[in-house]
Amino acid sequence: MVNNQAGSFAVLSLPSFHPPQLHAILKAMDRGVPPRPPKTEADIKAERAQKNADPAQPGRRMKRQRQDRLPELKLMGAIIENKVLLAEGVKNVSNLPTLDTLRAQIVGLLSAPASQIAMVLGQAGGGQLARTLEGLKKGLEDAENSDTQAPP
Repeated sequence: MVNNQAGSFAVLSLPSFHPPQLHAILKAMDRGVPPRPPKTEADIKAERAQKNADPAQPGRRMKRQRQDRLPELKLMGAIIENKVLLAEGVKNVSNLPTLDTLRAQIVGLLSAPASQIAMVLGQAGGGQLARTLEGLKKGLEDAENSDTQAPP
């Protein structure tokens, strides 16, 4: 495996897999340390010119300025449930709902047909069901009478 990344690496370990927590961590990483824009030719030339410029007061040693170094946090990948995921996969997994939410959705999907049948039976209860059956009975009797009265 060839590593093209320079610098230090950090490992984040979570005791249990919780996608909203992972999403919050990734969001905090993006917000806390913005990615550094790449240096352009003009920026490099300006830095060289400033470095090689004559001092404002000749004969006096220039005060040394320490560069402000921003840490560069970049997600490389993760191992989730014994599966290796790249950065794109980790971001997709972080957008999943929690396990409890998924379970509730499955229970809702499984119980939906039963609740719909109960609703239909509840609406057809009492007088409505009796009228529906009476209408069906009348329809069958009319069909029988028309068949028996029809000339051969």
